[in-house]
Amino acid sequence: MPKINQICNLIASLEMQPHDAEFLRKMMCDFRTRHSVAYRDLMKIPGTARVWTTTETLAALSCAKRLGSMQRYLFELVYESDKPMTLAAIRRAAAGEDFVFRFTVERSLRHALKRMVDNEVVVANGDRFCIHPRILAIMADGKA
Repeated sequence: MPKINQICNLIASLEMQPHDAEFLRKMMCDFRTRHSVAYRDLMKIPGTARVWTTTETLAALSCAKRLGSMQRYLFELVYESDKPMTLAAIRRAAAGEDFVFRFTVERSLRHALKRMVDNEVVVANGDRFCIHPRILAIMADGKA
């Protein structure tokens, strides 16, 4: 599917304003939720699922372009981990075993993780956090 690959590469190379990306993300999520049968049928068309996923990932990454220093640090920490990390493991890795975070730092850490989950950069599976599979797929292809 060289044409689909070209389309996906073109989509991945786009730059979007964060507010446009957020709007696109909401609209795609809304379509998937409200029109689940049509979405399923659409995904059966060869190449459409890849274009959809690439577009959705672009929107998620564009929303997250303004990652703060805490979010960048957390992304690198979770990305380098061999397995999903708990909040306690993230705390230990960030500060060491015997260090106690101030309340404001703890709140910033939790807020940064929540924002990354909301922007679909990180996936929360119960109390464990890992990088979203779409982000990993794009990074594996050398797109990010």
